[in-house]
Amino acid sequence: MTNEQIITALLSTKTRGEASRLLGLSERQLYNRVNTPECAELLREVNRKVLDSVIETAITRLSGAVDVIAEIMDNESVDPKTRLGAAESLVRCTAKLIQVKGEKREQDSDDWMYI
Repeated sequence: MTNEQIITALLSTKTRGEASRLLGLSERQLYNRVNTPECAELLREVNRKVLDSVIETAITRLSGAVDVIAEIMDNESVDPKTRLGAAESLVRCTAKLIQVKGEKREQDSDDWMYI
């Protein structure tokens, strides 16, 4: 079984228990494999790429949030509560993702696996 297969199972299931069953391993066997230097490094790299992709998507959408806020400010006939709430949520989410990305890069945590 390759490290790539293990990482694919981890990313395509909700828990390590599900991943281990999918792979036909015990949770202890999966834990041991994930914590080998090669697999751990590959998993960190995959997690960084996934996080980068999520952040890029959020950043792309951020300009839309700014447009919504501007539209609300300009259009008094639109109920601003719902739309403004969604725009603010997206702004907060993007800021949090950027913060998390910075923290994870600094920590390079071995146990961080899911986004």
